[in-house]
Amino acid sequence: MRRRYLVVIFLFLVVGLWAWRFKSQLTDHIAPEASVSGTNDVRPLAAAIQRGQTKAPEAMLHSANPQENLALVDNRNNQAPSEEEKGQDDWRTAIEFYGKVIDEGTNPVTSAEIRFSCNDLSSSGTSYYQSKSDGQGLFGISGIRGKLLTVSVAKEGYYSCRADNDSFYYAGQNVNFIPDRAAPVIFHLRTKHTAEPLVHVQAAMGGGMKYRVGRDGTPVEVSLRTGEVLVSGQGDIRVQCWTDDLEKSPGKKYNWKCRIAVPNGGILAYTNEFSFEAPLLGYQSQDEIDRPANMETGWERNAKRNYFLKLGSGNYARINFEMIAGGDHFFQLESFLNPSGSRNLEYDPDVK
Repeated sequence: MRRRYLVVIFLFLVVGLWAWRFKSQLTDHIAPEASVSGTNDVRPLAAAIQRGQTKAPEAMLHSANPQENLALVDNRNNQAPSEEEKGQDDWRTAIEFYGKVIDEGTNPVTSAEIRFSCNDLSSSGTSYYQSKSDGQGLFGISGIRGKLLTVSVAKEGYYSCRADNDSFYYAGQNVNFIPDRAAPVIFHLRTKHTAEPLVHVQAAMGGGMKYRVGRDGTPVEVSLRTGEVLVSGQGDIRVQCWTDDLEKSPGKKYNWKCRIAVPNGGILAYTNEFSFEAPLLGYQSQDEIDRPANMETGWERNAKRNYFLKLGSGNYARINFEMIAGGDHFFQLESFLNPSGSRNLEYDPDVK
């Protein structure tokens, strides 16, 4: 009997020892999670807030200092609307602008029509304003808000200059425009003189007509009276191009060259937007645009040029030319020919 009691006591001790060891292991297993919820360290919460979480994870709200944690969460929640407002601040930037209009002789132009368009937070996204230049050619605007201001200048009897900068950012760029009343932005108008009836070749919707040209130097000749492609030896202008773009990876440079010639005549490049009188001298038989693949800067698949032409017939013309040496591979041509033999190439569509 005594031996039976000893066996029971032994079994009780074994079961008790096993239960104690199981509880110890369970406690060790859950201890790390408990240490997170009971810590006073609010850095995990702060890190979560910095990552942009509107609300902190639930476990982080069990800090020993709940007021501090809730304050951080409230601060983050309050920041959301302010950050959205900040994103719109660019469109609320105060704008002021000062300009001056002059003619080809640097004389001030009075009563020029000034039109402003301002990208802002209005219902349409753009607001429009008008003004006129004063007796000194000066104009300005202030008391408006927006991000981008666009300015256009025009006046009856004048050509507006397309080369003038007309867009001004006040916010959102690495370098934004800073107005200066003492140094107004200059806008140019050119006085219209006597226009003559010219033969104007252009596309149906305006701008240059398109002509496909081979990549192997095969010439294309065009009549500046009709815009038609003619057989070799009969055109007013001849265009050739050599382009090595086939089987080249997109974005890679390639060799290309374009030659523009006037059979039995001459060609002369010009850059002045308002050059309307063809020169007497300085013409060459041809001009070349060369774009080798090893060109470090300035390489492009297209190029624009303006030329005066002295045709084989003795007449004068001017052309706006662009070569697109890639893709469909073509050139664009808009021309103004004076059939009278005059060097005056000022064009007015109403003059017939």
